[in-house]
Amino acid sequence: MRDDQSRIDVVVPVRRRAAIVDRVLRSFSRGTILPGAVLLVTNELDRRDVNSYGLDVRLVRFESDLYPIGFNDAALRRNVGIWAASAPYVLTFDDDQIAPPPLIESAGAALVNTPVCWGHHRFIDFDAFTFEEVIALPADAGRPRETPPNAWHSWRSAYGGLFAADRGRLQHAGGFDMVFSGRHSGEDQDLGRRLAATVHGGASIYVHEPPFAWHAEKPTAWEECRYSNLCRGDHSLAVTTISGATAHACSRCPFYLVSRVESTEPHARIPFDVSKVRTTVTQISRSMRSGDFATAFPFVQADALERIAAELSGTYDEYVGRFSSPDMAISLNTAALLAALCEGLNVHRALDVGAGFASVVLRASSARRGGSVWTVDDDQDMLDRVGQFVLSRALPEGRFTLWPEVLAAEPATFDFVFYDLGSMTSRAHRLPDVLNRLADNGVLVLDDMHKEEYAPAVERVLGGDRWQYLDPRPLSVDRYGRFCGVVVRA
Repeated sequence: MRDDQSRIDVVVPVRRRAAIVDRVLRSFSRGTILPGAVLLVTNELDRRDVNSYGLDVRLVRFESDLYPIGFNDAALRRNVGIWAASAPYVLTFDDDQIAPPPLIESAGAALVNTPVCWGHHRFIDFDAFTFEEVIALPADAGRPRETPPNAWHSWRSAYGGLFAADRGRLQHAGGFDMVFSGRHSGEDQDLGRRLAATVHGGASIYVHEPPFAWHAEKPTAWEECRYSNLCRGDHSLAVTTISGATAHACSRCPFYLVSRVESTEPHARIPFDVSKVRTTVTQISRSMRSGDFATAFPFVQADALERIAAELSGTYDEYVGRFSSPDMAISLNTAALLAALCEGLNVHRALDVGAGFASVVLRASSARRGGSVWTVDDDQDMLDRVGQFVLSRALPEGRFTLWPEVLAAEPATFDFVFYDLGSMTSRAHRLPDVLNRLADNGVLVLDDMHKEEYAPAVERVLGGDRWQYLDPRPLSVDRYGRFCGVVVRA
């Protein structure tokens, strides 16, 4: 894909409850590259049911007098989303899956060499893992859908639950064939057959891994449709012809059923016609503005972080051995990121909220510039122990103080703030006070943004146009799946 065609919109036909869809959105928000937009094609969800997690999320409602809605309408929902998308590429994704972090990135890489990409699935028992545990799994975890992936398979292996394509090519092909309306069986395999012929000149599709998605091992039931244009009782069926296909159609509602759908035609027998559908697109407010970390901080490079981490490793091992454990102290990756940001931003006044290894890193960085660091905690014993470690490393002691004393003091502001204090609940509650200590051009680093109970609370606090969230996840994520976030004034 050219740079101007790198955006991919995700189309999700939604028929499951809000909690299941929330899992989908959370997973896409954790991507190494975010989708251009996520289109939830649904008449069942309301705006209040959806947390955007900082993504561009759009609810696409739809009505029709000619297409059946309310029974086996997955093909229709996918087509509605494809035509409502605005990006040059679309990725169709089912609402009971979890997207791994590199999904959009790997799909984009595959689309460099092909206009269509059939992804692979790994089946996981979601009940046996937390969301964070699933996200941290390796690519080969779970039961494969096709064996092997990364190979040519019959078009019968095509699955619309993970499929990416050039949107124009897909529209030209007629989308998912509406000849399958009322069936929800075979429309994706039929699309695979047609695209195999027109794109690859044969009867096979290539199944890629990556991209891959985690699919629920146990099926999740569909919810009742909120809107349906179908008869409540039995249909009054008569034989008719729709776009040349023989069908049994109801005289009282839009329901129709084509009994024989096998075809060798290269195009859809009943192409989707967007003029036969009325759609309403509702933009879900991004509760926090997001930006690109690499653009904001181009001086933070992966190779430099590796060098800084190597320099810090000896001190880190000593600190962890005396005061903490590797899974409790901030990660070495985050420590290196803090040092790189302080150096690149030439920080002079730093606030360290939550005594720990960051207290050491910030003082070591500050000492090279003659700056100052305040360390704040709600545990005097922790302040004393970290202060002793700082002195043992011949670093400037700076100021160690309790959190209530900071609140009672004059409202000093800081160029740089690292926030890692207390439980996730208390941390979210105190975040507005921490933001008030940030200078106009200051930078705030939030640790533990992987915590599923913390990230949504942060998003709510950062809502509106005042703050911008930057995601350094690829640079800060560690072997436990932990990573930090960065906040600046918008």
